[in-house]
Amino acid sequence: MSLGNVPTWVETVDDPLASDGKAARMPGTHYEWAIQFVVNQDMVDAMPGKWRCYAVMRCEADKTTGPAFSYGIYGMHGAEWVENRTAQIETASDGAYRAYDLGLHEVKSGYMFWAAPPGKDKGVKAVYVDCIVLVPEKEQGN
Repeated sequence: MSLGNVPTWVETVDDPLASDGKAARMPGTHYEWAIQFVVNQDMVDAMPGKWRCYAVMRCEADKTTGPAFSYGIYGMHGAEWVENRTAQIETASDGAYRAYDLGLHEVKSGYMFWAAPPGKDKGVKAVYVDCIVLVPEKEQGN
């Protein structure tokens, strides 16, 4: 993943709950796509077919309801919204990482996976991103 405007918008932190003990942490004070992962053509060539896409994330919040963070996939070459979703504090702030589904896609070069906090005064202290996961979809009958 690439991190934007380190350390103001995002920083890498030790996190024993993360899969490798590290996570990208964004303060809840902005709404920028501070975490991005861009798919290149070599990746596309190595992974034909459709993939179930997930963002593994969690948040810390002062409020008990409302938006926790947004996440999605943006097609940079066609300027297209592939997915644009919002997780809620009710499920994202219990301390556990969850795999947030981004749908089933034939992943293309220039697809950008992104994540952002909801912005200041929304009750979110921090958003943590562990990883982006792509799982190959099995063909029917296999």
